[in-house]
Amino acid sequence: MNLRKILVADDEPAILEMLCVLLTSSGYKPVPASDGGEALKLALKELPSLILLDINMPVMDGLDVCRKLKETPATASIPVIMLTALDSADEVDKALSYGAFSYITKPAAPDEILKAVSSVII
Repeated sequence: MNLRKILVADDEPAILEMLCVLLTSSGYKPVPASDGGEALKLALKELPSLILLDINMPVMDGLDVCRKLKETPATASIPVIMLTALDSADEVDKALSYGAFSYITKPAAPDEILKAVSSVII
């Protein structure tokens, strides 16, 4: 496991690019994914130290990806921070019940994102 590698999954290209640039400039190694299916495959292949995972994505939504990650022994211990434009208590509760470490409501300030990342990756 690469301690600086972070899987970033978001179906909005501008957000995905912004997150990757932010993480790279802060010394992390982002691994981008543009849908839930790709995120699940990359998580198994790359075994990142953290996953930033959008809830609403095509192919497989972030909640399903999180649930599958936590059910899979190879990825069960990888912390997941959910990214959501929805400020829905139901969505957040569901994400946390599936094993998400925490969540960030989009749009989020860069320092908020980096603070959440650094709370997991020391």
